[in-house]
Amino acid sequence: MNKIYLIIILMLIHLSNVEAQSASQPQYSIGVVDTSQRFFFKTMQDFVKQNPAKGIKYGGLRKITAGVESVKIIRNGVIEYVKVNDLAYWAYFNEYGQLMRIYKGNTYYFLTLGTVCTYIKARDAQVTTDKAGKASLTYTTGQIGDYIDYISLGPEGELQEFSESKFAAATSKHPEIIEKYKKDKVDPTTTDRRGQKTFKIVKYATEFNGMK
Repeated sequence: MNKIYLIIILMLIHLSNVEAQSASQPQYSIGVVDTSQRFFFKTMQDFVKQNPAKGIKYGGLRKITAGVESVKIIRNGVIEYVKVNDLAYWAYFNEYGQLMRIYKGNTYYFLTLGTVCTYIKARDAQVTTDKAGKASLTYTTGQIGDYIDYISLGPEGELQEFSESKFAAATSKHPEIIEKYKKDKVDPTTTDRRGQKTFKIVKYATEFNGMK
C-alpha cells in the first residue's frame, strides 16, 4: 500500500488519543507529507482505487479572505490560490497526510471514515498529525466561541451538524452504540470539555464502523 494511504489510516487509528488545546489558529505550511504526495481526488471511488487527479497537488496553505476559503495549489507547475468553491474535487491530502473533504465551499477534516463519517470544519479548528500518526486538535474559541462537529452517512453523504438524535439514527443498526455514547460522560473538571466531546464522537463512530 502506498505510504500516503498508510498515513491517513494511522491518523484515523490514533485520533482517539489526540491532544487538544484552545489557541489562535496559525496559518500553516509544514507537515510530514512531501508535496508530491498531496493528491486531489475527484471522487471517493478514485480515492479507493488510488487514482488521484493528474496535474494538481495541494500546496500546503489555506487562507480566509472576506469569509471565503481558498487553498494554495500547484497545478501543472503553476502555484496559485484557488477558492475552495471552484475546486471540482471530492477531497485531498494535506501536508499531514490527512484527508480533507471539499464540501459547499469549505474544507473539512475527516476524523472518521466509513459508514458513518465525522468531521470538523478546517476554518474552525486545526488538526495536525506527527510522523507516528498522533493527532493534535487546536481550536479558536477566542474567535468563534465554539466549533461544530459534523457527520455524514458515508464519505460522500450530505454533511449535517452533529446531534445525539442524528447519531442514534445513523448507528441504529447497533443501538448499543448510542447507549454507550450517552453513558460515556466527559469529565466536567477537564479544561478541554469541547475537544473531548469530539473525541468521544470519533470513538463511537469508529467502533460502529468496525461492526458488521
